[in-house]
Amino acid sequence: MITEWPVPAELPLYAPIDRAAEIAGVSREKMREWAHDQRDPLPQIPCGRKRLVRIVALTRRRKCTASRGFASRPWPARPRRSWRAWRWSWRCGATPSPCGTRPTTWAWEHRGRAMRNADGIETALYDGVPMTPERRVEHALAWIAGDYPRKWLRLVNLCEEAARSGWPRIRRGDLYVLASQQGLDITLCREFRMDNNLWSVLSRYLLMFRPSLAAVIFPKTTKALDDGSIDFEALWHDQVARNTFFRAPTWEAAAKRGRSV
Repeated sequence: MITEWPVPAELPLYAPIDRAAEIAGVSREKMREWAHDQRDPLPQIPCGRKRLVRIVALTRRRKCTASRGFASRPWPARPRRSWRAWRWSWRCGATPSPCGTRPTTWAWEHRGRAMRNADGIETALYDGVPMTPERRVEHALAWIAGDYPRKWLRLVNLCEEAARSGWPRIRRGDLYVLASQQGLDITLCREFRMDNNLWSVLSRYLLMFRPSLAAVIFPKTTKALDDGSIDFEALWHDQVARNTFFRAPTWEAAAKRGRSV
């Protein structure tokens, strides 16, 4: 139910570019530039050979006043962002400030909300506590246990199907592509967007569970995870499922067994 008209009563909801330019008090060339801006175009709908611009969206370009439809002060241009700012935006999922040093308040708060689940519990990999190898394994096991066994079996089947189809080597960035190629739903494909900390542990469990995957999965040996202080099988049985059978006690043994076949 619409309780308030989004624009003044004397103005239409949509108008052609010429009429929209007259309402906003700008030239037709400027209105066409706003309508065809590739970065931030005005909302519009096609109507035959013309395009109708949404009038309420003009308030983003001009300040609305009560005395006259729209004031003459133009909407400030979007500041250019440096390469580091764009990289921050891509890696963190936040909109950086124009200077590229720190994200804006809204972006930082939005990023914080994205890291919490429906109950308001922090789900980020890093929560201020030093990331030890044990915590890396616990994070991976929590990822698996979140929807066990469906999520785990989807990952196993994804890798086995890739191996059967002749995929030479499965890396972290290949999982989303493989899921898309195999026709999984987009929501399920997003599960396989992970960082190196998560994939380094999952790849070891995959080899322990299916040694034949050693032909396409090659974990990098690290002292933090492979010095023998972490019992991967015991942690799995304690935090995920006690009845899971692993064909090899360690991923190194699984790799030797799988590549010798």
